[in-house]
Amino acid sequence: MKNHKKFMEAMNLRLKKLNDLKIWLEKKDFSTVIKRLNMQFEPAVTSDILSITIVDNSRMDLINLDNLPSFLILLNKLISDKHDSFVYQGLKSISNCYRAFKEVQLIRF
Repeated sequence: MKNHKKFMEAMNLRLKKLNDLKIWLEKKDFSTVIKRLNMQFEPAVTSDILSITIVDNSRMDLINLDNLPSFLILLNKLISDKHDSFVYQGLKSISNCYRAFKEVQLIRF
């Protein structure tokens, strides 16, 4: 019973964090989502957000050149995790970003 209570508390906290981020996703403010995920990094929450946005390539429109560096920092944290599923999602997201931005040419001054 004690373990069940801890599990439920952890799941409720995770759900609360996801609901907070959902508000920003609905506003299409992915930069704020990235900042919040970077500030309070939790691999499970990050993984959940990626699985509904970037990993399945359905919301690549959320990533732009302005938020890409912060997003890559977040993905670096995720691929450094010990769980294979988090590493996979991080690498899959990096691959999708590469495909989305491979045609972008930098202007050198």
